[in-house]
Amino acid sequence: MQSLRYEVEPFGIRVALIQPAQVSTTFAAKIHRLPPEGSPYRERVKRFIEKDEELIKTAPNPLQAAKAIVKIIESRNPKLHNQVDPQKRGVSDFE
Repeated sequence: MQSLRYEVEPFGIRVALIQPAQVSTTFAAKIHRLPPEGSPYRERVKRFIEKDEELIKTAPNPLQAAKAIVKIIESRNPKLHNQVDPQKRGVSDFE
């Protein structure tokens, strides 16, 4: 993306990476499955699921994430890297 940005900038084309972190949807919950008892991955997966469920509590909802993305797209000079993540910005940026 950085190389592309330098290539097309002289032609007035703006390039920005949009890097969404967590977005509060039910999508991930559908794949949260613990491996069977005795699996060497069971505890690791359990910790991952618990962390994911904790992160989703403060994540922007799809509308908030979409508004943040539109704001980046409409920016005259967007940054190259743009994280859609309430940990990196104030929550009000997502409203």
